[in-house]
Amino acid sequence: MGYGIKHTTSNINNTLRKGNIATSAATKADPSLDFHSGIPVVADKHTIVQVHSSNDPDFWSLDDSEFIELVRNMGSTAINVVEAKTYIKTQSDLFYIDNVAYDNTIKENLLINLNGNYDSNFTNLQPTTNLITSTSTMYFAGNSSGNWTYQTVAGGGGVSDENPRKGDYSYKLIRENGDGEVNTYWSGPGYLGATTYTFSMLVWCDQPGMARLFTYLAGTNGSSDYHPGDSKWHELSFQFTTTAAGGAQVRFSIQVGSGNYPAVAYFDCAQIEIGSTATGFTEGTRTQNTTWVDIGQSGSNATLEIDSFEGGVFKTNTGGGTQETSFSKPSGLATDQYMTIQVLFKLNTLPTANYSNNSPILGARIGSDYMVLAYPASNNKSHLGVSYDDSRYQSGHESVFETAAGRWVQFTHIGIPYEQGGYQRGKLMYYVNGILDRDEFISGDSNGWGIPSTFYLGYDDRWNAYTDMEFAETRIYNKQLTSEEIIQNFYGGNIVTNNITFALDAGNLVSYESGSTAAYSTTGSLDGTLTNGTDFQSINTGCWDFDGTDDFISIDTYTFGNGDWTVSMWVNADDMGSPNLLSNTSGGPVANAFGFGSNKIHYRNYDGAWQTHNGNTTLSTGEWYHLTWVNYEGASAALGTMKMYVDGVADSDVFNSYTTNGGPCNGIGSSWFNKFNGRIASVYFYDKSLTDDEVQQNFSTLKGRF
Repeated sequence: MGYGIKHTTSNINNTLRKGNIATSAATKADPSLDFHSGIPVVADKHTIVQVHSSNDPDFWSLDDSEFIELVRNMGSTAINVVEAKTYIKTQSDLFYIDNVAYDNTIKENLLINLNGNYDSNFTNLQPTTNLITSTSTMYFAGNSSGNWTYQTVAGGGGVSDENPRKGDYSYKLIRENGDGEVNTYWSGPGYLGATTYTFSMLVWCDQPGMARLFTYLAGTNGSSDYHPGDSKWHELSFQFTTTAAGGAQVRFSIQVGSGNYPAVAYFDCAQIEIGSTATGFTEGTRTQNTTWVDIGQSGSNATLEIDSFEGGVFKTNTGGGTQETSFSKPSGLATDQYMTIQVLFKLNTLPTANYSNNSPILGARIGSDYMVLAYPASNNKSHLGVSYDDSRYQSGHESVFETAAGRWVQFTHIGIPYEQGGYQRGKLMYYVNGILDRDEFISGDSNGWGIPSTFYLGYDDRWNAYTDMEFAETRIYNKQLTSEEIIQNFYGGNIVTNNITFALDAGNLVSYESGSTAAYSTTGSLDGTLTNGTDFQSINTGCWDFDGTDDFISIDTYTFGNGDWTVSMWVNADDMGSPNLLSNTSGGPVANAFGFGSNKIHYRNYDGAWQTHNGNTTLSTGEWYHLTWVNYEGASAALGTMKMYVDGVADSDVFNSYTTNGGPCNGIGSSWFNKFNGRIASVYFYDKSLTDDEVQQNFSTLKGRF
């Protein structure tokens, strides 16, 4: 995946913005306009670009330690990845390219672009508490071999040429010879309850394989990697989980390796945090990162008031709070222009009264109201709507769509201005999850249609109403998005949507949220359930990981008949011998199995006997592929034909698919045999045969993600 990037002080459509940097997909970047092609985003690497006013941009793809060293050389005092990302976020000439590079949403006339899944927008720095109240409470509990001596270093501490020490004390260990380890523990944390924690510490050591962090506890023990022994400070960290019902007292050690040579180690800034992310050292409770950086054309950053942030999702007003996440009116938005607002949100609590108690999603005050909101209609079911007048609701303007607690929704509101009776009026269009829900004219009040100075997420300052909700994306355009563009934003790319009957995508919150066992088709049917511990990974904006033993996603039974249909998916396999990607979860007289055979794309059908077909190209494990099976209705009811594609290109001639009486499918990543080992990011079904061009379109649109 590449992308285009340039230095500019002017807004450029079809680009994402940060400071004086504009970046876009390589296919949209015009070299004649001084765009520079970047480097691919590499998994487990940090990709950074620095744009200069005259010279070519600089690009880096770095591991954790290289990334931290880079920003320290730029003037940062960062000691961990989170702090390094935070530094990048504050610099107008630096761009952290992560999921931004995969963004295939509409950029034209995009004024506000706030996305929790982009590190360039928001660095995951949660409000956490250091459960160790002070490093001065740490003391040595034992010395297994007597080969280490230690010193408590107060005042400046640490090593003078690095000196990143942030605690009250540093500790120095000197190993003269022989094997041994020093155990330490803290009285501060006491007994920790059964949950997941992160332990981190700054460590300096002059020998490799000598110093690492380790736990002894009544639960699951854990350890960090060894210090590289390069005579520099590194933050070592690892996660551990206590399982003891009564809590576990945690004991930590600096563990040493074998060998008869001296070593010196310093360690400092001990920290235990609830959760699975190590943040920068702070005594006690640290402050919340409250800036949500806009990378639209207006640069209207949001000020966050939230309860928590995890996995690209913000939670606000949990259980009934009074938090007000806000951003200013974007420049370029006026009453005489078209306007499109998109919000990706989830309501945790629905309104309880008819019309009298709004639950604002995006609230804004102009004297009279302008707000995107959810409220109960007269049937006590919650619908979406927009109010333009000085009331809590506009009865009759709610959506057909009924919101539900705990389900993600992409709501698109389009305002179309027109003049009537000397006042600015408007036309409303609602789209819910990419589908047109309502299209109507409204009449405004005597104040007309204005644009507020401040927008709020989860709050309406006209009626002082708050919403227990979660949100992940907010976009505002000064144009009317077409239905095709709205669908593109919803699916994350310009895929074929005509005759689509099933769409499961681990990277779309409407389809799946990390930690859940429920998966939902974005078409509104054929929901699924993650079974036997099927895992989720955030790589490639989201995918499911199958262990090859018993994991699968069960879905409502889908029957492939003798007519025209298509199956496509993005897959990364650890085994291509004969695993099934899509099939029945139990045996039957007729079955379809889509997968791999002898490291090639594969299709099997059972109709009294198994019919097996392999593609022509040998594929590799550990690589992402876009696989497509296209079935064509045959001349008789007993026989159809099929063609298979790899990465948008036909990989087999048309062959008999033997789809007599069709075949059911109710499992992704599994069948009653040949379980799949690897990752699946998305699965699409169509009740038509995609053309060669349409197969290529689906591949090309999303290939940057993989």
